[in-house]
Amino acid sequence: MKKALIVGCAGQDGRLLQEHLLQLGYQVAGISRQEYFSPANEMKPFDIKAREQVGELLTSLQPDEIYYLAAHHHSSEEAIESEEELWRHSFEVNVQAWLNFLEAARTDSPHSRLFYAASSLIYGAAESDRQNEDTPWRPRTPYGVTKASGMLAASCYRHRHGLFAAGGILFNHESELREEKFISQKIVRAAVAVQAGRQKQLVVGNLNAQVDWGYARDYVEAMQKILQLPKAEDFVIASGSARSVSELAKTAFSLLGLDWKKHVVEDSTVIKRQLKPMVGDASKLFRQSGWQPQTSFREMIRRMLVAQGGKIHG
Repeated sequence: MKKALIVGCAGQDGRLLQEHLLQLGYQVAGISRQEYFSPANEMKPFDIKAREQVGELLTSLQPDEIYYLAAHHHSSEEAIESEEELWRHSFEVNVQAWLNFLEAARTDSPHSRLFYAASSLIYGAAESDRQNEDTPWRPRTPYGVTKASGMLAASCYRHRHGLFAAGGILFNHESELREEKFISQKIVRAAVAVQAGRQKQLVVGNLNAQVDWGYARDYVEAMQKILQLPKAEDFVIASGSARSVSELAKTAFSLLGLDWKKHVVEDSTVIKRQLKPMVGDASKLFRQSGWQPQTSFREMIRRMLVAQGGKIHG
């Protein structure tokens, strides 16, 4: 029986990955923001920024696989903290704490295979229409910069120490567990609220914004497949298709028998940062693992609506 450790087990991806690994017969331990959960679901305080604690844990647990999903980030419509605090917190979680696990694996659990969840934001102002593993990185946000740094750290440990440290460049992925602050869940919840008579209008920042949206349950399967490959590398995980915010709104409202144009209003002042449209090319991952998305855009939205109590029409 394989043993896995999920760092960031309380978030969307962590919860879905835990569910997936348990279905595959793994023993799963997890770390949330301040707590460690053993495979027996025993709980104790834990700080991923404390190198000694990380080393002691890996020495005792000896996990076959470590999934580093912890991250400090915010949505494009969310007001940010001070610039200094955003940079500091991003480096603490996205880089420094990740280095604790890389170093502890190297010294205390060298057989462990590590996965680092990065982001399409490492590409920043990419000039190409589609991004793959060879696309230059031009991050323009603290999140993108620190996630790129985490990827580089994994690469260093691969080449200098022979550690199996792989990176996943994840494009946007949604599910029933997505936090409300993200635009996909804002639209889904608003549509359900309108159907129930609790809300009349939703304001969004940019209806024409294009996003490569995929289903998070498909993406956590990709994470697991990456750690089964014979060689640690970096991989794009993406749907390969761009959808507009207006298409998401139209799909969500129409599934509930509603006309989205009567309820969704655009206000550009809502946007706190502008993002360049990007579409991921996951062909390398498909060639090496056979992974490809299984859930359609419409089905993803339908599941999100049902989870919020929406009554599907047709």
